[in-house]
Amino acid sequence: MFRRLPLLLGLVLALLGGRAPGQDPTGDAALPLLVVDRDDVDVLTSCRVRVPADVVVRDVNGDGVLRVRAAGVRLVFEAGATLRGAPATEEPDQRQGIGISVRGVADVRIEGARLRGFKLGIEAREAPRLVVLDADLADGFRQRLHSTPEAEDAVDWLYPHRNDDGEWSRGGGAALRLLRCDDARIERVRVRTSQNGIMIEDSASPLVVDGDASFLSGWGLALWRVRDGTFARSAFDFCVRGYSHGVYNRGQDSAGILIFEQCVRNRFLECSATHGGDGVFGFGGIEALGEVGEHDEDWYRRRGCNDNLFLGNDFSHAAAHGLEMTFSFGNRILENRLVGNAICGIWGGYSQDTLIAGNLFGDNGEGAYGRERGGVNVEHGRDNRILDNAFRGDRCGVHLWWDEDPGLLAKPGVVANGGGRTARNVVAGNLFVGTPVALEVRGEKGATLVGANRHEDVGRELVTGPDAAIAALEGTPPTWAAPRGIRVPGATRPVGARRALGGREAIVMTPWGPWDHETPWLAREGRGPDGDRWRVLGADPEGLAVEGEVELVAGEGGRVVVRPRVAGTPRPYRLRHAAAGLEGRGVAMVLDWRVRAFATAGDPRAGGEAWRAAAAAAPVRRLSALRLPFGGGGPGDLVVEGAVLAPEVAADRFGVVAELEVELPAGRWTVVTTSDDGVRVRADGRVILENWTHHGATRDEATIDLAEARRVRLEVEYFELDGAAVLDVRLAPAR
Repeated sequence: MFRRLPLLLGLVLALLGGRAPGQDPTGDAALPLLVVDRDDVDVLTSCRVRVPADVVVRDVNGDGVLRVRAAGVRLVFEAGATLRGAPATEEPDQRQGIGISVRGVADVRIEGARLRGFKLGIEAREAPRLVVLDADLADGFRQRLHSTPEAEDAVDWLYPHRNDDGEWSRGGGAALRLLRCDDARIERVRVRTSQNGIMIEDSASPLVVDGDASFLSGWGLALWRVRDGTFARSAFDFCVRGYSHGVYNRGQDSAGILIFEQCVRNRFLECSATHGGDGVFGFGGIEALGEVGEHDEDWYRRRGCNDNLFLGNDFSHAAAHGLEMTFSFGNRILENRLVGNAICGIWGGYSQDTLIAGNLFGDNGEGAYGRERGGVNVEHGRDNRILDNAFRGDRCGVHLWWDEDPGLLAKPGVVANGGGRTARNVVAGNLFVGTPVALEVRGEKGATLVGANRHEDVGRELVTGPDAAIAALEGTPPTWAAPRGIRVPGATRPVGARRALGGREAIVMTPWGPWDHETPWLAREGRGPDGDRWRVLGADPEGLAVEGEVELVAGEGGRVVVRPRVAGTPRPYRLRHAAAGLEGRGVAMVLDWRVRAFATAGDPRAGGEAWRAAAAAAPVRRLSALRLPFGGGGPGDLVVEGAVLAPEVAADRFGVVAELEVELPAGRWTVVTTSDDGVRVRADGRVILENWTHHGATRDEATIDLAEARRVRLEVEYFELDGAAVLDVRLAPAR
């Protein structure tokens, strides 16, 4: 009799909607069946979920199709059951609603959920000890991206600095969102074709293990005010936007792992976050910095994303940084791989007490902006230890600096933590191989301690700037050791699993996010001097055909060029690959822009005569397209159509004027500009577009209505004051 008590207890708990911990003596088949074919289904007891084939159930009122409202519920999806909130044909930025909602109840367990077409796949609020196992979450909400292969668009930036009112999920959705859910366990969750993967907010002690939230257009894992979590053996690869290989590498705040606003004592163990905007994007927080709320000075001391451990991860091939952790304290970054990141491996501005040890850095900094480049870059840092790392081929191994930064230096969170002063940074025991500069220190207000570093084939071992203070490290270099006794949970091995996909050239953006390297795709690679360039991915390029008054010229690697039969006259066309179900449309044009680039003095907004006189004196370049992605450089750095645009013109304070005469068919045409800074466009002498201001990369557009086909004269004026720069002008039929 006594032997049967556990079984009887399990049966009773199952009937009451609960279960004996760790036991399922009756099996899934014994659970009551719940057929979901309507909205607003309240779940008050454990059950099996069945969804009729091809049924779409919209969450009309935004509170969930399945609404779990009782503690201890076990929700098990039958094999093949898919809950769809929108048809597959609906545009991703139109998807709304919640698939499964859990609110105010504890010990809920969701197994095998397969969800499609929701803005929030699973959302749990105030649901302690939630368990989600083996979920397949895909085809969620995604914003359409406006950046193109030729130029980025500032509208695509995410700006994740505020989230206490749910800004993250409201703006970009999430496959799985947990809000105030302590002790959650998330295992084997897969996310694809969505903007954001797993989002955890204001929660303690979550466990995420063996997950794969990759190929997303926002964040794979996003944490806000999360403490004491463990994130192990999970993949958050190819979470990226704002990237065009060899053209621009901004990332636009996307990241494999996002860590914001006082996330503390979390552990990231053997995860892969490669090919992201950043691998990890960490920031202490605007409250910690003092931009919101009012606190006394003591409150601000040692506030940030602190005491987190990054051990054995791969943070490589990012559009920007492998790992960024700013305005934070006591983080340990140990034995990770940070290779091929465009700007730098680690960026640690204003952070203190960081241990960076035993990591492999390599080939970082190829797409850097200015002097922030290479392996480790720390601005206004103090008491950071950079020990026993290997730097191979980075543009600079370690770069430490202090500069005048009055806006940030006045923040309460900076004032309370040393006022941005730098001191006692240690660089010791590292190996530098093939780096142009091993260590650069400039403007430091306290001594950098250096010792026992090794150098092989290094251009310069040390570069110092004004006020830099270097001191030899006395005695034995400091030691460190990886934490002992850490058991890494999980069965998968994501680190290195996607290494065959290569470096940043493997990032191929579609209008909705990164290509997944599996689904056939027809990728537009931009416009060149010979016509529109496309590439067939994941399918045989021999199956591609074109319709229109154009020619299709095949190249290597699945690349093709579509060019008009008559140069200088735009011709619409359609590409089709019937076997792969692919289609692309465009307007082929090989134009003849007459372009002048020139240095300027003064501010062109104050008066234009001298500015135009400088333009008139500049030599003319003829270009087939007006695509000038200057980045951090200028006309003297930019190679366009085989030659430097204007070798004598520096990176800041320059102008560009361009003229074009083109025969346009009747109809409505759109002129779209992306500019940083000012731009003005005239059509037949009349201003149709003007943003003559100092601004970041901004998209503007205007239309030209033609009652009949005729020749149109376009004139473009552009100025750059300082910082990053771009001028991109596109002409296309209006949609």
